[in-house]
Amino acid sequence: MAILSNVFNIFDVTPSTTYPKQPKLDGQFVHPEDRWIVDRFYIRKHTPLCIAGGACLAWYQNRPVDSDIDLYFTNHAHYEIFKEKVLERTSSDVDVVCRTVTTSDNAITYRVTNTKTGKEWTVQLIKKSYYSNVQSVIDDFDITVCKIAFDFDKVFTSSTFAIDERNKELRFDNVSPQSHKRLVKYMSYGYQPTPETFELVCNSKNVDWTLTGADHYA
Repeated sequence: MAILSNVFNIFDVTPSTTYPKQPKLDGQFVHPEDRWIVDRFYIRKHTPLCIAGGACLAWYQNRPVDSDIDLYFTNHAHYEIFKEKVLERTSSDVDVVCRTVTTSDNAITYRVTNTKTGKEWTVQLIKKSYYSNVQSVIDDFDITVCKIAFDFDKVFTSSTFAIDERNKELRFDNVSPQSHKRLVKYMSYGYQPTPETFELVCNSKNVDWTLTGADHYA
C-alpha cells in the first residue's frame, strides 16, 4: 500500500463547467460515435433526468463511451415509463437490437446494438435512488472526476471536476462500501490518489473489504 502513498499537489476549486444548449444532440458534447444511441433516449417528456458519471467523463475527454451509459430518473414512475417507451422504440426500429443483461435492486442493464454498424453499448437505468435535479445526482457521486452530468441540454459538473480531471487527480468527497474498488479502477485509468484520498478510503468504516469470487474492478 506504500505505492499509493506518493505525495500529490492539492489544487484550488474552479468554477463549474457548462456548455451551450444542444437540442437533439446537435451540439458537440456527446461524441459522434455515441450520438445514435443517446438520441434514442430523448423521448420528449419521458427523457431521463440525465446521463452522469463515466460516459460523460469520456465525452468530456472527446472519447467514445467505453463503459456503461448510466441514466438517472426523478422517481420510480418516471423510470418505469421510460423503460416501457425506450423498449417500445427499440423493438419497433429494425436497426436496433436491445436485450436485457441483468436486473438488480440498483439498476436494470441492457445491451443495445446498432445492427447497421455493429456498435454496441451497455445502458443502465439506475433505480437505487431517484433525484429531484441534476445537481443532486452529481452530489451523490463519490469521486470528483465522476461528478459530471448531461441533461440532454447542458453539461453540469462539480466545482472541482475540471481541475482534478486535468491533473488526473483522484479525490473522494464521500466514501461508499465499494469506494476501495473504485479507487483501484480509476487508478487503472491513470488517476493518482492524493494522500488524503488514500487515507480516507483505507480508514473509512463505510468500506466493505469483503471479497467474493464475483468481485471485479472494471
